[in-house]
Amino acid sequence: MERTRSPPPADADDGTDGHASVVDPDLPDLVERWIDEAVADIEDGLTAGGRLEPHQRRFRGALAMAQLDYVTQHRDGSDWKIGRDQMLEELGASWVRLLN
Repeated sequence: MERTRSPPPADADDGTDGHASVVDPDLPDLVERWIDEAVADIEDGLTAGGRLEPHQRRFRGALAMAQLDYVTQHRDGSDWKIGRDQMLEELGASWVRLLN
């Protein structure tokens, strides 16, 4: 089954602090469903590629999305002492280790 989706707007809040629900009460649920679909897509890709054991695939996809979500939610206010390019490099390397 082919999934189609659009990511939430770049300035969308994931609802963890309640701001998104003030603007649109459905937004936290929308973001959660979008992340769940992305996790399922990662799981499907791991299955198609024959990577990892079946019981590991969904959880590893969830970990990968959690990393991406955390970085995108906190990159502007953080003092991680790395630039954008290095941040992307580190995130990509982490995904390679996590999803191989």
